[in-house]
Formats: sequence, structure tokens, C-alpha cells
Amino acid sequence: MKKDAQDYGFLNQTPSQGAYLTDDAGDAKIIQPGKHWMGRVDADAGLTFVSWRLTNGAHQFCIVVLCDPVEDRLLLLPLDDGESPLVVLTDPARRHDYERQLKTIRQELAARPSSGRLISASLIEAVDDKRLGPPLPPPQQVLAVAANFPSHLKQDLLLEDPDVIEGLRGTRPRVFVKYPPVFPLPGMTPAEEVVGIIGPFDTIFYPPKIHVPVTDDAGQPVRVDTHVDYEAEIGMVIGRRLTWEDVQTASDRDLFEAIIGYLLVSDTKARNPQVVQNIISRDDPLPADPGPYLTGDERIDRQIGFWDKETCKWWSYAAGWGDYAGLGPFLVAAPSSGSWPDRMMLAGRSYAPEAVRGQPIPSGHTADTIYLRQSVIVSTRDGYDDRMLWTIPQIIRSTLAPDNALDFQPGPRTLYPGDIISLGTPGGTVITVKSKAVVDFADALLFWWEPLDWHDAFFGGSQAMYLNPGDHVYFWAQDLGYQRHRMAPFDTEGP
Repeated sequence: MKKDAQDYGFLNQTPSQGAYLTDDAGDAKIIQPGKHWMGRVDADAGLTFVSWRLTNGAHQFCIVVLCDPVEDRLLLLPLDDGESPLVVLTDPARRHDYERQLKTIRQELAARPSSGRLISASLIEAVDDKRLGPPLPPPQQVLAVAANFPSHLKQDLLLEDPDVIEGLRGTRPRVFVKYPPVFPLPGMTPAEEVVGIIGPFDTIFYPPKIHVPVTDDAGQPVRVDTHVDYEAEIGMVIGRRLTWEDVQTASDRDLFEAIIGYLLVSDTKARNPQVVQNIISRDDPLPADPGPYLTGDERIDRQIGFWDKETCKWWSYAAGWGDYAGLGPFLVAAPSSGSWPDRMMLAGRSYAPEAVRGQPIPSGHTADTIYLRQSVIVSTRDGYDDRMLWTIPQIIRSTLAPDNALDFQPGPRTLYPGDIISLGTPGGTVITVKSKAVVDFADALLFWWEPLDWHDAFFGGSQAMYLNPGDHVYFWAQDLGYQRHRMAPFDTEGP
């Protein structure tokens, strides 16, 4: 547990009715998960969307009329045939019409039973039966921001120097591709098992082995045992087609108005390619032209790591080569104020029994207990220690800029309606890099080591700490609901 990565300021406020936090032997445990994590959606809420999975395998997009964990009640208003949250939120007339309908229905609930048009269900059963899917149509792409929280830089990447953090804040946001999967090596093709985008309670299937950017003596790409890590994030949904020409001179308010909603995102990923790519690039000469991603200060830039097309490509592969993009359950309409609403966010994890996970449970921990691993207020406010390094408009502009590390893919960058940009993770993930001083010392002694030697030394003995078969991860964000995912490799059966 990286206690210094947690924001305990809001933990005295329970994340939702009936969910409690306690500190036990220095490890924060979460008790009473499940329905209580969903949070209330009632008369004070605006348009909140879900996808209701029908028994015939189809789905129906709906507006949440009521979500009451205490009463175990979920009440949904189906959208008209052919409509989706994208249609409603990009059409002012339809949005106004549904807002009017929702207000009327909520006013009438206390006076009479719900109408036959509404879907009424047990919240517990909806979660347990995985009746809630991704709350919007499949996006053309899901992108994510790297290193956007000081706590992640300090606690997970051991970049504690304030100059490093402020230096990175002055550079362009580092954006990579999470979906669709990226294949960095010639001849790589998608595996049929990879779905990529999943619902909030679906199993995360992952590859037992994954490629890293090194080759063996025969010149063949090397595969290693996958070390899967969790990251809880909030994603913003784009509401209209955007290109660089659209955003380069647009005001910040114009860019906020291009966002139609927010949702919870699981940015699960394999750490191996990221680690090896960092090892390979650490001795590269500093670019003569630092470009938009580097500060120009060699000390800072070497600690942060270079961000070029090759790095971005391998990070994208690491983040997308599995069912890693869990979305929902709620899509909440963006406020009309043209601002970012602060939201609390948590992540927890549990360990399956050793016989299931195939690895020992870390010392001091027990099976099937949920341990708090990330907690933060996702904020851009000055004065908040863990505020995001980059603003929402900065992230959008960086995504579309022509001299972009994302240009490892052909064609001009474009954002389409329904695309998602995930805003980065706070500190508290599994990975903890070695300090630069330790690496420099070891490098001097072990000068003959190759990148794969460094990889094995980095991950040696740590597999038990990462996500293994049967483990669960839990993500929660204020007003956005929660996710619960079981881990399973592709070669196993699982619900």
C-alpha cells in the first residue's frame, strides 16, 4: 500500500451509502462492496445514461430515472428506437425533450407506480447478472493520458523532485492509444479473443504472455509473462468531429463544449513493454531539438523519459492488448458551464485464493478482501496538491497536434463523436520503478546486461503483486458508478 499516494481528505466521506472504509494494520480495507458502491441517482441528477443488456443478447440505451442502493432499486427510461446517448446529447431538441420527460416521471413517481414503459429491476441482480454494459456505442478510439497526476509520478515512478513535475507540466500532454489494439511488430495480427471494450462488470481477459521490444538470437520478437496492472480513470466523451484545424485557435470554452459527457474507465494494462521501452531508450542521446514533449533540461528529461513515436506505439500496445477498456456503468452529461467538475475516485483490488491465482498472496494480506489502492480528487484546481498536470483543452489540442507522437499511425489525427480520452491515473498502482540512483549504480556494475536482463531483474519475484487469475479490481468515481472485474487469462474459461 502506497499510503502517501492516497488523498485521505475525502475518505471520511463514504463513497456511497453503505460503503465503509477502515484502516487495518496500515492497510485500508473496503467493506460492504457491491450494490452500495453504485451511488444514488435521483431527482437532483441530470441526464445519466446506461446500456441495459436484454436477455436475447441485444441492448437498450436508457436514462437512469432512479438508482437507489438502499432500496435495491433501479428504474430506467429506454431511449426511442435507434437513439443512443450520442444522439441525445448532440441534439439540443432531443436533449431538452428527455430532460422534460425525466422531470415529469420523477415528479409522478411518488404519486403512482412507474409506467409500463420504464424498466424496473433489482440493482443487486443487475450488477450480479452483468445487465449493465458500456453506456454508449462502441467508440472508434479510446485514448489515454500518461503521467497526468503528481501522485503517480512520485509514488509509482519515483519522480519526487518538484522540478521534474513542474517541468513536465510545461510540456505537451503525452497521449497514447488504448483502443483499438496497436500492433508494433510486423506480422502481428489481432487475436480473436481480444474484445478490447467491455462492460463495467465483465471479466478482463488478458494474454498470459506479451511481446516486448527486443529480439532473441534468431531475430524473433521475445514474449514474456504478462504483468497486468490496474488504473482507475475518468474519461471524457467527444461530441463532434474534431481536427487540428478545428482546435488550434479554438478557445478553451469551445473545447469544453465539444465534450458531451464523462464516464469511469478501466485503464488496465501490461507493464512489460513499457518497462523494456524505457530501458532501451535510457541511453539514447538527448534530441538536438527537444520538441514539444521534453523540457530541454537533460536531467529532467532523462528522468521523465523520452516520448517519441516508438515509445507511444509500445505504450499503446501495452494498454490495448487485452480486454482492458472497461467503460461505465454511467455516462453523465457534461455540465453546460464549460468547466471540469471535480470528482472523487477510488480503486481497490482483492486477491484470489492461491490455488486459483497460481501465485502466493503477498504477506499480510488475505484472500477475498478488498484493499484500497488509489484514492484522489480528480481536479484541475490550483492549490490542490494532486491536481492534474494538464487541462482538458491542453489534452485535446495535444491529441490532434500535427507533430504528434501518435503519428506512428498513418493519416491525420481526428477525433470522432463518441471517442473517449481517459485522463490518467493517480498514484497507487502496482508498479514501482527503481530509483535512478539505484539503476545507475547497478548499470555501472552490470554493464554487460541487455534489456531483457533488466526486464527480468525489474519484475523478478513480483508476479504475485500484479493481477493474477481470479483476482478482482474495483473502480469507483463520484456520480459515475463503479466497476468490478475478475481477471482471467485468455486460455481459461471464466464468467
